[in-house]
Amino acid sequence: MGGAGRTILVVIVAASLTGCAGGTGSDVVGAPPDDATAVVGASTCTLTDVSDDVVDDVRVIVERFECEDTMSDPRVTGTETLLSTSRIEPGADAGTWSAPDAVLTTDGGTWRGWAQGVVDLTGVLPFAEGVTPFNYGEAHYVGEGAYQGLEYHVYVSGSNSELGVAGWITSTN
Repeated sequence: MGGAGRTILVVIVAASLTGCAGGTGSDVVGAPPDDATAVVGASTCTLTDVSDDVVDDVRVIVERFECEDTMSDPRVTGTETLLSTSRIEPGADAGTWSAPDAVLTTDGGTWRGWAQGVVDLTGVLPFAEGVTPFNYGEAHYVGEGAYQGLEYHVYVSGSNSELGVAGWITSTN
């Protein structure tokens, strides 16, 4: 992802972490909790299996991704594995994707959760021109083992092979 793309993503996440209204997370609907630890980084992914079928006139693409996440916090730096299903209506420039069973394995433990988003097939943003598919999404993880009692919320933006990643870690208490 180019510098402009990273800048836009970081600005969006920074605005959400500060609540845009100048308040604290606890008084802004949908904002991260006050104890949130912000994290940013990148994910480099490899497709390990792909199927592309048409079911009831809808294109259904199933892809298994293995990603190496390099983040600003070692608790969420590791290998992410997910099986993503994209659904694209006939003639559409975009579709949806979901991964109901995502796993992030790090040196210190495991995170399990889900991911979902939108796949852009035309590259509508200037930094996405010529990059198809271009993905936007979110993932929510719950920590296990050493990370029990923690949640990891993340937003992603990028191609199937390189994504900008930004989010936060917070306690479940």
